[in-house]
Amino acid sequence: KQAEFKSIMICEILLAIESEEERSTVENIYLEYFPKMKRLCYNILKHPEDAEDAAMNAIARIADNAEKFLGKDCNETASLVVIYTRNAAISFYNRKKKTAVHTSYDESDELGEIRADESQDVERIVINNETVAILRQALRQLSDEQRDAIMLKYYYGYRYSEMTEILCADESTIRMRVFRAKNKLRELLGDEVYERMQF
Repeated sequence: KQAEFKSIMICEILLAIESEEERSTVENIYLEYFPKMKRLCYNILKHPEDAEDAAMNAIARIADNAEKFLGKDCNETASLVVIYTRNAAISFYNRKKKTAVHTSYDESDELGEIRADESQDVERIVINNETVAILRQALRQLSDEQRDAIMLKYYYGYRYSEMTEILCADESTIRMRVFRAKNKLRELLGDEVYERMQF
């Protein structure tokens, strides 16, 4: 039934797109990337059904912005798909989290903020929140390719071999992106803050 429901959903999403070129682009993204999108969502949500739902939400968002995917090469498309998928999964996580009774980690952005609870040291929380804010700002100054590579490698814990599938680039290219991103972050953050990041 889950597979049947998914088929109905994707048909509805595709039929709602008026432009034939945009419809074809979204269909190709779905066929090529959907399993990878689910895996990325699973790494965030840790639940297979939630991952499927979040990945489908990402496809719906991609369909709503299909014109932005026209004429993109493989690397550009993969990076955009990662961004849409990551954001869809985080949004899904935040919606579900609102019903949870207790959490000490709020993933409201790419990195989240540590919230105070009685068992945590307030001074450490303040320092961590300031560090997260500084890092978030520095990440925004990276190129999309560098930011996606850094996030997949160090935040979501992907291996380089897995990243090649998601980013549609060979391993040496991705390693170079990570290397350049780390150098840029060191420059933006300064040595002291950079060392705290444990890259």
